[in-house]
Amino acid sequence: MSPDAAFHSKTITPTEEMKDFIENFKSCDPKSQEILLKTLHFLAEQLRSPQDEPD
Repeated sequence: MSPDAAFHSKTITPTEEMKDFIENFKSCDPKSQEILLKTLHFLAEQLRSPQDEPD
């Protein structure tokens, strides 16, 4: 499955995606919110860092 299929990036604007995520985030308990924030932070760091493995 492609990322586009999984995250509907072709049909939903980034603003709509963020609104949907925030609504889901707000419906979680505080511990789950903490896990989500730490996970997003980790993923953002991984996506920003250069890839160590050759293509």
